[in-house]
This record gives sequence, structure tokens and C-alpha cells, in this order.
Amino acid sequence: MEMNGFISRPRLIVLFAGIAAFLILIIVNYGRFMLFGRPEPVQPRIVTERGSILDRNGKILAVQTTLYNIAVTRSAVEDKELFAESVGSACSIPGDELLSRLNEGGSDFFYLKKKISEGEKAAVADAVSRNRLRGIRLEPVMSRTYPENSLASHIVGFLGDDGQGLTGVEYSFQDILSPPVAQDGAAKEGYNVMLTIDGSLQYELEKIAADTMERTKAEAMMMIAASARTGEILAYISDPSANLNAFTTSTESERKDRPALYAYEPGSVFKIFSVAALMDLGAASNDSLYLCDGGYTMKTSGGATINIKCLDHHGWITPRDVIRFSCNDGTAQMAEKADPAGFEAKLRAFGFGSKTGIELPGETAGIFASRSHWSLRSKPTIAIGQEISVSALQMVEAATVLANGGERVKLSLLSRLYTRDGLPVYEHERKSLGRVISAETARH
Repeated sequence: MEMNGFISRPRLIVLFAGIAAFLILIIVNYGRFMLFGRPEPVQPRIVTERGSILDRNGKILAVQTTLYNIAVTRSAVEDKELFAESVGSACSIPGDELLSRLNEGGSDFFYLKKKISEGEKAAVADAVSRNRLRGIRLEPVMSRTYPENSLASHIVGFLGDDGQGLTGVEYSFQDILSPPVAQDGAAKEGYNVMLTIDGSLQYELEKIAADTMERTKAEAMMMIAASARTGEILAYISDPSANLNAFTTSTESERKDRPALYAYEPGSVFKIFSVAALMDLGAASNDSLYLCDGGYTMKTSGGATINIKCLDHHGWITPRDVIRFSCNDGTAQMAEKADPAGFEAKLRAFGFGSKTGIELPGETAGIFASRSHWSLRSKPTIAIGQEISVSALQMVEAATVLANGGERVKLSLLSRLYTRDGLPVYEHERKSLGRVISAETARH
């Protein structure tokens, strides 16, 4: 067959070659998608600026900041020795160590150093510019700075690399400090959190705690200062404590929030609440007299004997003397006359056996068994602060009952929430948890 001038053999060869190349491309791409799947589209991460955390006087305890990661691509580095020497000195990494990392096998990409400061970033950028280095880039990352280091660290808490709070207020106020992105992609503004903590008082009490631990060689210490009238916590000490700017290197002991997490047997300090409960139940009056002969003894109906020792022979004493001398005998005699159901209910009204609801994660409810599980000696034993476990927060909240004429007030760490423009969103208000004892009992 003869071809016309347009349909020539060379043109047919080019046409068929193009068709073959197109078919090969389709087959290759089809095979790639079959083996590896279609790559997921990368959505740009929407980052909202996290709110700051401040003390009641406006002192900044946690604030958003920008740090930098040093990313390196080994194959793009042209002069490894020059790279190692210049970059290593800029970010305080020995040159031979950096050179060794450049020559390692495995992934072509690695992070040389994460979360470097603005000063280190400027030094690295200068080294890159002066030596015209390739294969290195500085990635900005949103991070957190804690200007006061370990001050009130158990309250403030710590922020992880993923932008999620791990402890303290950073954790419990996560969605307030950094609201989640809405379904329509809109990013809400994080609120600033002003705590009830007074930074100056916190600092002074932390010094006292540190000095006391040094002098007594204690393993740990707890202190809480609160406004009994309003329930606002003014200082909150759990020693030892962690430096929030070096939190990842802290010890387990430094990270423990003892006032919220520890349940301990209160001992004689508990007697003030027992006596108040017993007097309010009518088991004793302000003029009642008890003879302390060095120990409490009670014969049960089954013939068993219950003995509770006292520290001294206090003689004839009133309920006020019971507290003044911390008398086990007198406390047990008072408890003997109380109805078990009423006694338990009154102690639970003080808050024992339940969480305070403080704005911190992991709070303990303590251990306070129901009276259906009490033994014959439980009532007098609990009255002297044994056979019960409490938290420091429970003890402080229970003390508000005595300071407020019998009314219990909820403890809080939150003073205010406000926007970046200073507009108030929330203001702390005193919250009553109800009457526990009469005003007359509280006064006595």
C-alpha cells in the first residue's frame, strides 16, 4: 500500500512510539498505586496561639514561644567536615560527634537538635550563611516557656511536644488554653488563665519548705495556704519540685503532686473535726467533762476489750481540753456516745471520702470506709484520726467549715479567664458547699 505525503513511515513510527510510552506510563502508575496506595493529601496544621498562665497579680508563669528544630538531610551536605565544624560550634555539639552522625547509615534525614533557643537559632543561621551550607534547615515550632522555672510547678503543669498538656493546669485546662479546631477549620483563640496563686507568697513558702527539708533531711513536704473565706488557694507547695523548663529530665519524686495525689492517715490533727462533729451531734457539750486516766477501755457485748492509749494522764478535761492536749482518751469517750450513722454522715459533710474537685488531674478521694464495714473499734479509732486516709486538700477544705461559721467553701485555683485583648470571660466567685455544723459549734 502506498502512503500519501502526510502519512509517512517516520511519522507512524513517532506516533506508535508515543502511544507505547503513554501506555507504559499508565501501567507503571497503576502498578505503583496498587502496591503503595494513593498518597494521603497533607493538610496544613492549623495552630492556635495557646493562652498564658499567670498568678493572681499578673506574673507570667507559662507563655507561648517559638523555638526551632535543626533538620539535616545527609545527602545534600557537600562538605561534611566544614558542616560539622561550623554548625557544631554554633549549637554546642562537638564537631567529631556531628561528623559521625553525618556518616551514619539509615535514614537520609534526621533532627540534629530540637527546641533550640532564639540565640542558638541565630548562631546556626549565621554559620549556614557564612559557609553557604546546604542540607540544613531551621523548622519553627510552637513551644512553651516557664519564666519562673519551678515556681508552683505542680499547679502550672507541663506541655508536651504535641501541644497537649501533660500535668497541672496545662492538662486540666487544655481546651481552654488551646481550643480544638472547629469542623469548619476555624481556629478559636485560647484564653489566658489567671490563677489564685500569689507568686510572692508561693516563693516565700517554697523557701521555707526547702530550708525545712534541708534541716530535717525529710524526703518530701506539703504546704497549702488558702483564703478560708473565699476558697482561693494562695500557695501550693509540693517539694521536691521540677523545673518546668527541664521537665523531661526531672525525677518521679519531683513530678508528684502530693497535696492532690497522696492519701495519708491524718492522726491527731483530725480530732478538731471529730470533736466539732460530735458536739454538733449532741454527743458532747462545751461543758462536758471526761476523765483521762492514760487510756480508753471499752468492753464489747461479746466480751472483747478495746484499748486505746493516750500520751498522758490528763485528768478531768472538757472538749476544748481534748483538742488542746490532743487527748485520745477524751476523744474516744466522746465518740462512744455518738450514733455511728450520724458520725459518719457528719465527717462526710466535711468532705472526707470524696474529691474536692480542684482544677488538677488525678486527685484522690482518700479512704473512708462505710460504717457497714466498721469494726467495733472503728468509731473511736476514726475519731482520733486513724483508720481513715485523707488528702491535704481535703483537710484544708474541711478547715473552711470552722472559719465560715459552719459552712464549707469549695477550694479553687482559678481566679480569672480573659481573652488576649483583656476582656474578662470568667471571674472567681465564692462557692458554698452547704452547712456542716451550726454557727454556735463552729464558734466554740
